[in-house]
Amino acid sequence: MSNETINRIKVVLVEQRKTNKWLAEKLGKTQATVSRWAGNKAQPSLDKLVEIARLLKVEARILLIRKVKLRKCLVISNRVSLCVIYHGAISFICALG
Repeated sequence: MSNETINRIKVVLVEQRKTNKWLAEKLGKTQATVSRWAGNKAQPSLDKLVEIARLLKVEARILLIRKVKLRKCLVISNRVSLCVIYHGAISFICALG
């Protein structure tokens, strides 16, 4: 994967005065793994992205850069939407809530 910025994990961690080490401990991952995610050298799975959002008490979409476009969004309830998101050649389905 290129070094293109896809997520804002590092930005949100700094905004909340949290560290990669803190997030790694909460997720049960190595600090190196979280560092790769925060540096956009690798991307977490959608499940992990949603879990990171929950831990940081933000919506999952806040962890994605604004260039990421929603293709379709279906409101499942007043708290959860199921969305197809794409960024260049990357497409995935995400539950946002």
